[in-house]
Amino acid sequence: MYTSAVGLFFFYIIHDALQEKAFRIEGFKFGWFMTSFEVALMTICAALVEGASWTKAPRREARVNLVCIAVLIALSHGLGNTALQYCSFPLKVAFKSSKLIPTMVLGLLITGSRYTAVHYFAATLLCTGLFLLTVADVGSGTKHGLLGPALLALATLFDSVVPNVQERVLRILEMPTVDMIFHSNWICLLILFMVMTASGELRNAIHFCSEHPEILTILVCQACAAYGGLRCYLAVIKDYGAVGGVILANIRKVLTTCLSFMLFSKPFSAQHAGGLFLVASGLFTLSREKMSKPKKGAVLPHVAHK
Repeated sequence: MYTSAVGLFFFYIIHDALQEKAFRIEGFKFGWFMTSFEVALMTICAALVEGASWTKAPRREARVNLVCIAVLIALSHGLGNTALQYCSFPLKVAFKSSKLIPTMVLGLLITGSRYTAVHYFAATLLCTGLFLLTVADVGSGTKHGLLGPALLALATLFDSVVPNVQERVLRILEMPTVDMIFHSNWICLLILFMVMTASGELRNAIHFCSEHPEILTILVCQACAAYGGLRCYLAVIKDYGAVGGVILANIRKVLTTCLSFMLFSKPFSAQHAGGLFLVASGLFTLSREKMSKPKKGAVLPHVAHK
């Protein structure tokens, strides 16, 4: 009964630990290259395991939306992974857990959406927590200043837009979920390849891997763990519903952050503690809101639910 929930924690904890371990290898600075491994595995698994096929060509309107999804995924995960060169892993988790903030801002500015007092309270907690964590991270001696937080802010912004475009493809254009994942991911992989080729990261990453073959093992295992975590997350939604999936995912993020401080040496101050407490409180508040007003469906994880 609890297999899917246990698997969710197991695979994503391994995924996050391997991700942080990779960036702790001296000279590794290839966030886009790391993202390409996950996207490639998702594409392959969608074809071999889920039954997606090239022969099911999407309609023209769907293709435009699929390209938008692919670009957003590439920017979200590429910038998020690249940010780990300049900031700590707990700060990345905190930013990626705070999609509510850009979602609310975009909703207010573009669609005039209205939110409850609980949403504003949760957003305030998340903003304050992110501020404390950013100050603590920048003050811990990093020479890159606000570059890491800036990249994470952009990654979170792009990440918050993805579900809206996915919903249009799934509900309005009526494309099967597995086909959407397959087509958006192979397009994303193509975009990542062009970005890495143009920037020279692909060449440098291949050269680095030839000198440090252990990094390939880490990247492959990390991508496999991401796929295992994705499948368990979808099983959690099936077993416990969308609300249960959100709650377990939020608990996993808090646990991952705590384990990061325990497993990998890094500065820890009162600002870190306060920031983590506020972010966790914001996530808990959102979970309670979803429990009181359950919604149909769930947010679809596009590459890995992070």
